[in-house]
Amino acid sequence: MRVRFQEGWRAEEYAEKLVEVGLIASPDEFLSAIKNTNKWKAQFDFLSDLPDGASLEGYLFPDTYEFRADASVDDIITTMLQNFGQRVPAAERSKAKALNRSFYDVLKVASLVEREAAVDQERPIIASVFYNRLKEGMPLQSDPTVQYAAGSAGNWWPTVTPQLIDKVNSSYNTYKTTGLPPTPICNPSLASIEAALNPAQTNYLYFVAKGDGSGEHLFAATYDEHVKNINKVQGR
Repeated sequence: MRVRFQEGWRAEEYAEKLVEVGLIASPDEFLSAIKNTNKWKAQFDFLSDLPDGASLEGYLFPDTYEFRADASVDDIITTMLQNFGQRVPAAERSKAKALNRSFYDVLKVASLVEREAAVDQERPIIASVFYNRLKEGMPLQSDPTVQYAAGSAGNWWPTVTPQLIDKVNSSYNTYKTTGLPPTPICNPSLASIEAALNPAQTNYLYFVAKGDGSGEHLFAATYDEHVKNINKVQGR
């Protein structure tokens, strides 16, 4: 049975897809299994820095898979984790050390890049913005983290408004907290993982979507430049 998991999906969307194709009866079967941290850490060394109690969010490699019709939940998860280990080998994961980060933290950055970027060549630049903000102790102010906290069945990625940002009191709301979110907020593509491991060298601290359908952003090193970019996008 062929199943496609899209880049940037959160675990709940994976679970819904598995229900849709008839491999599991309810999302809970999958969501409970990916929280069995100790079991999966014992099998895959790249999960060594996964905190106890965290789920496998971020490690469920997005791809097209062929599963047997009678595949168990554990079979499905094992296949995805094996794929992750092959696609993101130890030599690549070790680059996190040069960033003075755990690989798990880099995976969090990759998940933000995945939800923010639409153009491949911008992924390393967007990653650099997040690292620069972390270095400066600035809140990341990433809309997808608010979406992750506020999302629910039927609308996993709600539209972010100032009202929603104010309403969401969560450690995932990077407008209200500094540092990275507690976990990855989605399952990123290889391109986003590589961008987070190999960020561009920039002094950018801000970006805003051009809003012209290109998926591209305008980047800025200062807030004044950022305001000018926002005004440009808004046609002021």
